[in-house]
Amino acid sequence: MDTLYLRFFAYIRLSISCLLIFSSSLIFAEPTIQIVTENTYPWNYLEENNSELKGFSTELITEVMNDASVDFEITVLPWARAYNRALKNKNTLIYSIGRNIEREDKFIWIGKIFDFNNNIYGLKKDYKKPFKNISELKNCITGVVRGGIFQRYFESHNFQNIVLLDDYEQIILLLKKGRIDCYGSSKIGANYFLEHNGLKKGSVIQIFDIDDLKTDIYLAANINSDLAFINKIKESFIRIKESGRYLKIMQPIYDKQKD
Repeated sequence: MDTLYLRFFAYIRLSISCLLIFSSSLIFAEPTIQIVTENTYPWNYLEENNSELKGFSTELITEVMNDASVDFEITVLPWARAYNRALKNKNTLIYSIGRNIEREDKFIWIGKIFDFNNNIYGLKKDYKKPFKNISELKNCITGVVRGGIFQRYFESHNFQNIVLLDDYEQIILLLKKGRIDCYGSSKIGANYFLEHNGLKKGSVIQIFDIDDLKTDIYLAANINSDLAFINKIKESFIRIKESGRYLKIMQPIYDKQKD
């Protein structure tokens, strides 16, 4: 009987020890970082069969996260949904997000991906020359990504005919169909989009230079994210840039900017 009791108590102690070890592993295990992005060529985009996420920003962010040895998964969403998820959920990162005054205190800014100037574009057959004043374009039926920086820009300049869309693929489609007249984009984005959507070079032209909307695009994180992990990712971002791996990934973008 004594032997039976001893075995019983030994079993209980072993079970408690295993439970404590398991609980400790749950407490100290690194959480999987959730990353959200939108489908925007050439920065972050799904191939036509939606099987693989690609793009310059995606390649860079993947390199950074692997360097940091952090488990992560990337989800592609319409921009407004991606933005709201990163805004509300701890340990959620977002790219490629424009950094501006309105967003400054809402996110932790991990690392700068790129920067560019922005312009307004339209079909050459509809616009023969650029405009000098933004007010001349107020009657333009303008396509914008819902929740993006251009929505705020055009609204702040009292544009009345704004069409809210999920992504730039929809914007280009409606432009080709004549259902919108113009849209905002970086020069780089505009050039890549034309090639990607089968539009001939020169068929879309810059009709206004937005000199007050230079955009720095970033990898950012929810403001309540675990700082230990965020700092780890920040350190990796710096290493990627200092090692030359950043430039190796982004060189085609720099070359395109010269076109």
